[in-house]
Amino acid sequence: MSTVLQTRDLRKEFDGVVATDGVNYAIDNKTLECIIGPNGAGKTTFFDLITGVLTPDSGTVEFNGDDITGLSVHEIARKGVVRKYQTPSIYNEISVDRNIRIAFGEDGTTDPNRRVKKILNRVGLAAVDDQIAGTLDHGRKQWLEIGMVLASDPSLILLDEPTAGMTTSETSRTADLITEINDKENISIITIEHDIDFVRQLNCPVTVLHNGSVLASGQLSDIEDNNEVQEVYLGR
Repeated sequence: MSTVLQTRDLRKEFDGVVATDGVNYAIDNKTLECIIGPNGAGKTTFFDLITGVLTPDSGTVEFNGDDITGLSVHEIARKGVVRKYQTPSIYNEISVDRNIRIAFGEDGTTDPNRRVKKILNRVGLAAVDDQIAGTLDHGRKQWLEIGMVLASDPSLILLDEPTAGMTTSETSRTADLITEINDKENISIITIEHDIDFVRQLNCPVTVLHNGSVLASGQLSDIEDNNEVQEVYLGR
């Protein structure tokens, strides 16, 4: 299986504080993985470096074998790396359907109605397609934005704490949605998350960041048995 994303010795420092310290990371095509770690571990900075929000002080980011280090956010997004932030970013004043149409652009190259319907069905919002987006509950707003991300036809999706603020049932549904997207749409996904129960439901490889470096990686069962991880993150 080919590697879709690889970072090599990725480093970023802010006023003498090292946020990422030589991060080497790789994810294969069509794979789902989680990144966990305590607050301040460098998780969000790592996403910022991948997506072009920040430029690394040293090291490289490669996507599908191409060096994308230093490219702009829009250039990286056009290559197929799309990010969803923790807080939903949707158009509150218009319908759910219209949000999806704006996300993929009604360019006439394919049947827009079919594309919209497929995405709404995937994220479970087909029944509320004409509802004003701002009136959705929090969970559905998150799912709508995931639908908008799908509309951009990504190869790699980065999800930053997608279950923040969700109920238990919404969290479970989100785990199902993410695994379905990975499996049915063949899209690679990396998600940052703090909810270990959610990570367990995803049942995927896990990487632990600590002090800007990779502390451990493997299946969650192995991670939970790791003494260093227990000490710095799981609190045992």
